[in-house]
Amino acid sequence: MSASTSRRALQVLFCALWLVSHPAERMTAATSPVNSTSLRTSDPDAGFVAIPTVPGPVQFRLYTSASKDSPRLFNTFDIEAGGVSLIQTMDPAALKSGFYAEGPHDAMHNILIDGRGPTLAPSHGMKLIGRATGPGWEYVSLDASAAYRGLVEQLTRSILFVEPDLFILHDQFVASSPVGFAMVLHAPEGTRVDADWGDLRLETTLNNLRINTPGTKKSFRAWKKVESEIDHLFPGTVTMRLEAPAKLTRVGVITVFAVSPASQKRDYAFKLLESTSSVGARIHRDGLPTLVAFRTIPEGQPASLTGFHFDGPVGIDVFRPKQKPR
Repeated sequence: MSASTSRRALQVLFCALWLVSHPAERMTAATSPVNSTSLRTSDPDAGFVAIPTVPGPVQFRLYTSASKDSPRLFNTFDIEAGGVSLIQTMDPAALKSGFYAEGPHDAMHNILIDGRGPTLAPSHGMKLIGRATGPGWEYVSLDASAAYRGLVEQLTRSILFVEPDLFILHDQFVASSPVGFAMVLHAPEGTRVDADWGDLRLETTLNNLRINTPGTKKSFRAWKKVESEIDHLFPGTVTMRLEAPAKLTRVGVITVFAVSPASQKRDYAFKLLESTSSVGARIHRDGLPTLVAFRTIPEGQPASLTGFHFDGPVGIDVFRPKQKPR
């Protein structure tokens, strides 16, 4: 047995013993949908949705405008921690350059269907289809189908923030015929692929970032570093790619972004969870489990994941050990 395997086994054993011996309180949540509306922001030059809405130590910003004149590229995102960018979308000046103006450059985009990115047009921006907040969490869901018309019938992207350090991205599409799916990140050049987990790690002097797509051997799992023309256009970046092992008509992908201060060496573990009504992940943070679930069946029908039942489009179950009285 390797050292890494032994360490993971000890982590699972420790968590099991902790759960048995410690009383717990759980924070659970279920959300309700809202009517679809076009996103609007106070910035007339860019459309985006930020989560958490109120800026804090960390924030995820997803860019929703599909106009070619937008200073940020459609369906890409930034992640900031302590005012420092860990993942950053394309530079606005470069988007106005001849390289981008010549035509669509699919390699710049975050989601590719059969190797092709979205079709950019002012009317193709994302639509808000769900939003909710609760103690320690915030959720938003968007429909990006218009920009991928002709490639898929529907494509949605949802973001769940669980304090203080987790952003969980749920990408889902439905196509009339099998298509290839890939996710591309243009990460800082210090980003590496972990040999054991197949996930991405970025360690800076201020923050650490871990990007994990939990899966099975037959589904999404390992990120790979690939050569891209974008690396030359944007020095200081490397291209990372995750793709489906086969063409599919329906895909649901969970990607976890875990952000922590460099001074805190947090230990994470991830496991994909699936049922007939939902998909999600169990995420261990320093041995303590958090379960997140995204509904995959229509509203009004009961949804559950590993015995955890929820009513809305998303459910959260955070284990918090009770403090023993002194």
